[in-house]
Amino acid sequence: MLDNLKAGTRLLTAFLTVAILGAIVAAIGIVNMATMNEQAERTHDEELLGLSHAKEANIKLISIGRAARGVLVATTPDQVRRFSDQLDNGRRRLHKNLDQARPRYTLEMGKRLLAEVDRGVADYEAMLPELLTRAQDLTPEGKTAAAEFALGPLAAKANIVDDRLSALAHQKEKRSAQLAAASSQRYQGSQALMVALALGSLGTGVGLGFWITRGLTRQPGGAPICPVQAAGALAEGTLSTVIRTRPGANDSLLHAMKTMRAALVKIVAQVRSGSGTIAAASGQIAAGKLNLASRTGEQTTGIGQVNMAITRMDEVTRQTAALVEQAAAAAGSMQERAAHLAHVVGIFKLGNEDGARMAMPVPARARSPDAAPALTLL
Repeated sequence: MLDNLKAGTRLLTAFLTVAILGAIVAAIGIVNMATMNEQAERTHDEELLGLSHAKEANIKLISIGRAARGVLVATTPDQVRRFSDQLDNGRRRLHKNLDQARPRYTLEMGKRLLAEVDRGVADYEAMLPELLTRAQDLTPEGKTAAAEFALGPLAAKANIVDDRLSALAHQKEKRSAQLAAASSQRYQGSQALMVALALGSLGTGVGLGFWITRGLTRQPGGAPICPVQAAGALAEGTLSTVIRTRPGANDSLLHAMKTMRAALVKIVAQVRSGSGTIAAASGQIAAGKLNLASRTGEQTTGIGQVNMAITRMDEVTRQTAALVEQAAAAAGSMQERAAHLAHVVGIFKLGNEDGARMAMPVPARARSPDAAPALTLL
């Protein structure tokens, strides 16, 4: 069925197939790129910023501890007040970073760690006023008591908060590593899929090209230039050109042209044979025509002679008719003379009974113009 498709249908099918495969590859690439971009944005917004705020909160906790140590070593009320301000500033920044990190911890583990951090910070901050109160005592005993408080219970609370903040940071680092691995896996899967689709598209394109080429060469029976050359040779009347076709290509254009050439050669041979027969018949017709012309001349001569004989016979007939008329006239004259003689003889037999009767002349109407004049007896 596919082998019977026209060249235009083959080309259109091939182009549409390649275009669809290209669109599929492009769509998969676009979808995967969008997914990886979404993961990258998610990694940045949730994991990286969450990790950053957790680290910043830990840094602010350290700055609070540093300000607390400054309060311990302060020797004047102004120094105590200045380190107290630094401590309050560190607390505000700590809470700000925790508030910024809070929406970026969406997993249950992260929420639980944040709750522990909040409790630890609350316990830690609850002990800071006592540290400031102890720091107001500038005596050596007061300094010693304040230092013991700062390095004892207060440091323990700070270490708890530091551990929880480190756990938050580690949780984000782990989550970031998981997302990075998922992105890498998706990238590798997308890459393998796109490579497979590209190779499939390449193979499909090569197969379609072979199919189209086979169809284009199968229908003509060879390369497109071959039918053109064969048609040009046939158009010029060069029937000696050998047309070669592929084995089994009995429905190709070249095979049809080869069959047509063989038929033309046969027809030309028949025409030549018929032309020879026609030429021989034409010679016979020409000879018969000459013979007929010769006989026609002879018949014309004979007809002329017959006409002359008829003319002579006509003249003889007219002469004979004239002679007959003369003979008839002479016979009439002779009859009249005989009658006259009989009359005369009759007179002689009567013995002159009528005296000197004169013989009457024969009427002129009874005589022929050519007859001799009648004699009158007295």
